[in-house]
Amino acid sequence: MPARFAIASSAIGGDASRLSELLVPGISQVELGFFRPEDRPLLRAFLLANGLPFGIHDPLVKEADFAWPRFTGPDEGERQRSLRHLERSMVVAAEWGAGYVVVHLPSVMLPGTPEQSEARTWEMARRSGEAFSALSERYGTHILIEDVGPNPNFQTSAHYRKFLTEFPSLRFCLDIGHLKLLAIRTGIDPLEFAGDLAPLTATLHLYSARLPEYNEFHHVAAHPSLRPEDGWADVPAILKAVLSGNPDCLVVFEHNLYYPGGAPFAAEGMAWVQCLLREWEKSRAVGPKR
Repeated sequence: MPARFAIASSAIGGDASRLSELLVPGISQVELGFFRPEDRPLLRAFLLANGLPFGIHDPLVKEADFAWPRFTGPDEGERQRSLRHLERSMVVAAEWGAGYVVVHLPSVMLPGTPEQSEARTWEMARRSGEAFSALSERYGTHILIEDVGPNPNFQTSAHYRKFLTEFPSLRFCLDIGHLKLLAIRTGIDPLEFAGDLAPLTATLHLYSARLPEYNEFHHVAAHPSLRPEDGWADVPAILKAVLSGNPDCLVVFEHNLYYPGGAPFAAEGMAWVQCLLREWEKSRAVGPKR
């Protein structure tokens, strides 16, 4: 099965006047998120004019009271606020026909964050899982859980598998950059993590990361010059680990253009990834030499 590709609106920095830049040859889907409320008509017109399948990264639009989601934090009020934002995205997803909505889980606990017990984390995670399942059923749209961290109570592949087994209507979105940062902070093996969750992985957010560059540029486009031996994410290995477990996984280019080289650098990276996967698919079709 040929690899499927999408591009995220991170590539235009949430600027709806640049939506046409998401029309990239060889990429037939888009993932939209983090726009202004007044951009909704432009987003809808863009999708209708181009007939594009699409997903939503919650929040589709950042309302005035937007804050990063807190689905597993200790504060029930914050969890409810996060759910209200998610439901707004789900309403639009149902009305416009989105294929899925992505949410971040769990709540991030960076150094200095007050400690939270494992029991409390999982109590809130289960409340959120029940709410996600209900929203997915109500609006007829898949919800995908994207890895984010760190959070010592919820960050291993076993944690995500446990959660997704308990709420089987939900699927997984693997973010390679988040996984790389988690590996730097915790020592988790990215290939083991990706391979373990591959059968449950519906989408893959593709960009590369090292901690200094992430802090300065955020999502750096995957590129052949960003080598694993220099501390970058091992993009080819993780892609193969995931697609071996689920060839139908949607590969979403989720870079921005802030890193030196800008749009040409990102375009080279996308072409490289597409070529990598075409060659890999050919080798799999031929099979091993006898």
